[in-house]
Amino acid sequence: MAENEKIKASRSILVVGGGPTGVELAAEIAVDFPEKKVVLVHDGPRLLEFIGPKASDKTLGWLKNKN
Repeated sequence: MAENEKIKASRSILVVGGGPTGVELAAEIAVDFPEKKVVLVHDGPRLLEFIGPKASDKTLGWLKNKN
């Protein structure tokens, strides 16, 4: 089963890692499948730790806005 089909068949999605790949994947699923519950788990102090805190906070706010 293709990954897209697995996502379509699921009620919720768990994404592990708040780096660029995890954030992008969580955002794409949130946009493409707004009815899905997306949970992003990250063990660092903030998302996208390699960028400034302001951009990280904006990213977190956007993701929260998308539920």
